[in-house]
Amino acid sequence: PSSRFVYLGNLPWSLEIEDIKEKAEKFGTLASIDMPDENGRPAGFSNIEFENAEDAESFYRAAADSSLSFAGRKARIELFDKPQKEVVRTWPQRAPSSPSSTIFIGHIPRDIADADLRDLFIPYGNIVRISLGADCRDSSGARRGFAHVEFETTEDASAALSALRNEHNTILGQEVHLDFAPTKPK
Repeated sequence: PSSRFVYLGNLPWSLEIEDIKEKAEKFGTLASIDMPDENGRPAGFSNIEFENAEDAESFYRAAADSSLSFAGRKARIELFDKPQKEVVRTWPQRAPSSPSSTIFIGHIPRDIADADLRDLFIPYGNIVRISLGADCRDSSGARRGFAHVEFETTEDASAALSALRNEHNTILGQEVHLDFAPTKPK
């Protein structure tokens, strides 16, 4: 099948369809632009359908080559033969971060609690801090889908990361992205 759909992810919630249209229509005739939402708020991704596959591929290559960005955020770009109904969860292949005492967990269930993470990680060592990413735009305390777990030692964090990766990168049945968090300068 021909790939006429370009998926853009990691989009700022303030982005408008016109912003995407302005960049994409230079490459050919657009059939549609879809920006799904979750609970009335933008989901952070878009599907751009081109009339023909050659135009979609041209836009895809140009966007990838230029590191297409919106409001300072580098967009994630994929080419598909059908529109995506949810955020694409495959993580870019890159070298793992250098070991540190803190683990980054991305795409965690939004209803997860500190206690859930503490129970999961405590077998691997002493936990210094657990930080769940909160949505500062939402007064209800909604989570943003990521967390950091800081251990006393890098060895404890390494043991936890290895164990969870052996469990197929899942927490509470949901696939997550696991890596060491970069060390903050002191």
